[in-house]
Amino acid sequence: MENDGRNLVFSMDDYQQVTDENEGVKVWWSSRRVKVSTKYMYERQGKRSYKLTFPKNNREIITKSYLDHVIKKGKKFRTNNRQRKLYTNVTGSSKSSSTGMWSHIVFEHPVSFETMALDPEKKEKIVEDLLAFSRNKDFYERAGRAWKRGYLLYGPPGMGKSNMVAAMANLLSYDVYDLELTAVKDNTELKKLLIETTSKSIVVIEDIDCSLDLTGQRKKKGFKVLAKNYLCIESHQMFDKIESLMGEVKITPADVVESLMPKSQVDDPERCLSGLIQTLEEAKEEVKEVEPSKEEEVVLQKPE
Repeated sequence: MENDGRNLVFSMDDYQQVTDENEGVKVWWSSRRVKVSTKYMYERQGKRSYKLTFPKNNREIITKSYLDHVIKKGKKFRTNNRQRKLYTNVTGSSKSSSTGMWSHIVFEHPVSFETMALDPEKKEKIVEDLLAFSRNKDFYERAGRAWKRGYLLYGPPGMGKSNMVAAMANLLSYDVYDLELTAVKDNTELKKLLIETTSKSIVVIEDIDCSLDLTGQRKKKGFKVLAKNYLCIESHQMFDKIESLMGEVKITPADVVESLMPKSQVDDPERCLSGLIQTLEEAKEEVKEVEPSKEEEVVLQKPE
């Protein structure tokens, strides 16, 4: 038993043999214990190993497809059954060379997508997108892109943002890194924190609206920062139109990110920028609809 008795662990006894089959080829696994004479007790008990036996003429099938399959299954089993961790960045005097940049506790949260009160259609799309991402590492490598995915969660406290993160972590069996930006003193420290995160993990960055100013003269610069971060582009023919519209309407960084963030593999930069233009134009139309009513109120309030 492991993980406080929640999971069963199966193992072969010494010198036991089991049979398996792959593509019509039968193989035999046997466990062995090789005795080693040393001064250490645990080594005197012997080192355990597994021996794989198969027909010589099937060597290529076994060494390529079968062993690759066994290794992948083993890694998946180990990932699904290990205790996941919740990390927080270490602040101030708590930092030391021994503790590193992060501290952690065991991550235990019962929430799942099945138990979340969420629109069924939207829930299905989110789950499909998460699973597609987790299985498409090879696609990202072929495309020359970093294997990462971004989600924007926004809304007032109590709307379920933390539960959504927990459900994602439980679905994918990922660790969670809770990054507190107010405790990060500069970009160098932020880079060190991100470098120390592990693969197959979720990095949660809260209050991103506070980390980027999209007001006044900073709108143009702020938009280009977001376009570079989410679309990996520094210029585009649509930039001028977007910047012009941003000067006419009020928009938050969260709204900009939601439009710029690719939702699927077919969402190229042009499609995302077109979506942002549509969002800005809709916001502009809403302003126009409100303005006539304001003018009418002014007229009614004029003295005779």
